[in-house]
Amino acid sequence: ALECFLVSVYYNMIIGWALYYLVMSMRSPLPWTVDNGAACMSGATATDAAERYFRQCVTRDLPLADEQWVEPVAPMVASLACAWLFCFLALRRGIES
Repeated sequence: ALECFLVSVYYNMIIGWALYYLVMSMRSPLPWTVDNGAACMSGATATDAAERYFRQCVTRDLPLADEQWVEPVAPMVASLACAWLFCFLALRRGIES
């Protein structure tokens, strides 16, 4: 049961990232293709802009001190909640044959 829970957490996080990118891909211009003045994208070249956007803007992958707390990223919390909601609705409905 613990393994199932850990696998579901892992895959729901990936689904959350996919939902986030789905919503962000509807913006024009794409946030990971231009330097729009955001601190997380300053100095990005075209080759590493997408990876830099993911690491610094989406996951906020920053060096941390030993006892420093990490603030939740609101858009990622929302997309993760949607992923868990989709999973719940699929399991609640069940499989019909």
